Amino acid sequence: MNFYGAQYDPHVLREIVAIELRASGVNVAVTLPKSLPQVWSLLARGAFGTKPAAVKALADSIAEKTGVDAASVHQTRHGLVIVLAKPADLRRTLSTGELLRAVLASGRRLGRLAVPVGLSILGDPVLLDLADPVSPHAAILGATGSGKSEMARWLLYWLAYRNGPAVQLLAYSPKPDYADLYGCAAMAHPPIQSPGEALRLLAWLTAELDRRMAAGAADPPIVAMYDEVPTLLAVAPDADGMLDRIASAGRAVGIHLLLGTQQAGKDAASGAMANMPARLVGRVSSGTLAYVTSGKSGTEADKLLGRGDFYLVRHDAVRLQAPLLGLDDWERLPYLLAANELDLPVAADIFQPAGARRGGSGWNASTIDRDAVAAAFEEGATLRAVMEQFGLGYTRAKRLQEQCMEAGSWSD
Repeated sequence: MNFYGAQYDPHVLREIVAIELRASGVNVAVTLPKSLPQVWSLLARGAFGTKPAAVKALADSIAEKTGVDAASVHQTRHGLVIVLAKPADLRRTLSTGELLRAVLASGRRLGRLAVPVGLSILGDPVLLDLADPVSPHAAILGATGSGKSEMARWLLYWLAYRNGPAVQLLAYSPKPDYADLYGCAAMAHPPIQSPGEALRLLAWLTAELDRRMAAGAADPPIVAMYDEVPTLLAVAPDADGMLDRIASAGRAVGIHLLLGTQQAGKDAASGAMANMPARLVGRVSSGTLAYVTSGKSGTEADKLLGRGDFYLVRHDAVRLQAPLLGLDDWERLPYLLAANELDLPVAADIFQPAGARRGGSGWNASTIDRDAVAAAFEEGATLRAVMEQFGLGYTRAKRLQEQCMEAGSWSD
């Protein structure tokens, strides 16, 4: 029997949960539920001798009695938190404004590398601070629909919004997830979609690591986002060693990694990702992957609701709801008239595969129709449009554009 007809009245929900616990011999005091974007949460404080495992074992029974799809029990320093999943038609996203109001209300001071990644199941802001020695780098993991890409976009957005060019950002994704950051003042280089150009960027970052270590420099901080790491390793497996080296030595010189993947299995993820000191884990497809991605038993990440329902895993695992960026949020970022651009090394000088030709898409090796590129520019196509139409990286497309504008010479 359940009380679905009560329309999830908070007082009724509390009574149902309290009755079910007492009927099972568990003596706890239960608070009124807090309404969060996708869940209700009730704080339960037990008498001395109450075993948390006894409450956790009742999760399925509580879900059935309250008429919700799923229930879970989380152990926190404030007590046990019983989380009830809202029906699909009552769930909503968390706006950036709602999150920022919670941060202001908390009175917590945020350093320049501290990102409020969401609201906890108690409604408190949860921070990931890359300046903290405990979490200088982070992995972002989750299956399709988990909200992984939106989480990655939020991390970069916040760092750009909070700092401007005082923090330099780099971004790679095989999808156009970071196109809105093109020309942003915080971006040290345009967002990259080509695995080959991402490899060149990684080579630059490794050289910058060496330069800073030799000079004893650590400013300005650099945060590099590499999403879908397996696509990079498919082009250059040895890149894993470069990522691992940056993860090991980067914190001391102000270089921080954010690594993402949907393919969370050990065989697909990089060694550097497997050793990330902090992990943002969204919904995954199985209990086995829940353990692999979080590195902890009992998180049940396979039972998360998706759409920004995450765990932040460090020494503990904190469940949270991440925000969803709106179109108007991007208008608050400072943009430049001309995008910043780094002088990246040539990919063929980094890892030249046996028998491969120099230059192209991926390896800057593909042949392009230069007359067609010239015609596109002459007809007024934007640099971004040419990049997408011909599969060019930013650096090569920009060089061809400049050649077309200056002299019409197409020697590359």
